[in-house]
Amino acid sequence: MDCDEKKPRTFQEALGLVLDDMRDLMIRKQRDYGPGNILDFMDYGVCVRANDKMARLRNLYKSGDAPKNETIDDSWIDLANYAVIALMVRRGHWGLPMAEDVRHD
Repeated sequence: MDCDEKKPRTFQEALGLVLDDMRDLMIRKQRDYGPGNILDFMDYGVCVRANDKMARLRNLYKSGDAPKNETIDDSWIDLANYAVIALMVRRGHWGLPMAEDVRHD
């Protein structure tokens, strides 16, 4: 947590901060990757990606090594976001356009 960041006073505020981080990261990655990588293998592919994140976390915790690329928090957020992506796939919502790509006539 940055020193400028407001410390939450309630569970709901803390949850809101985590969900905001999840949302921001998912939107940034969606802009980078687009929906195709998920659409290729659907929820099975999400399971594989989630397993990769779990393997990374297990390795980092077991070895005690400092991460070289993304933070441990980023890996946990990615893992949570994979669960959200799987639900979006299962509900038929994956592949919808980004808000900025929708024309409002």
